[in-house]
Amino acid sequence: MIGFRIVVNGKRLVTAGLTGHHVVSAILSSVVRDPARKAEWPDPHSFVERELEFSVGGLDSDQKQHVDWLAREVTVGDRIEIQIVDTDKFDAPISRRPKRPPPTPPVQSKAAGRSKTKSVRAPRNTPSKSPASVERSNTSRRKKK
Repeated sequence: MIGFRIVVNGKRLVTAGLTGHHVVSAILSSVVRDPARKAEWPDPHSFVERELEFSVGGLDSDQKQHVDWLAREVTVGDRIEIQIVDTDKFDAPISRRPKRPPPTPPVQSKAAGRSKTKSVRAPRNTPSKSPASVERSNTSRRKKK
């Protein structure tokens, strides 16, 4: 199976991978926030203007679980190596949590499910007119005007 061997600053940290159906990702993120928006932050004490972070995680599709091997801050000058390996020996994830099911669509009433185009029906208990008789009545109306 394919996996990622992660080395940061010369130190081997983890070999991440899963057997079976899965997703494995290595993500390097840089975030710079506008300090003027600190007041809008849910908890102003936790506001961080700049972040550099490296994470390795994924999804164990067979177990329906999100998995994480690594989440750490990195700094300018750090060297990150990702070696792609073919092995069946992976390090165990440091965390697993259930995959959230997709949101269920709201229940629609019968009226909401109908088409928005209005259909024209003949009133009940009255014979419907044939297309030819409708055309004759429309023609006679136009002549009267």
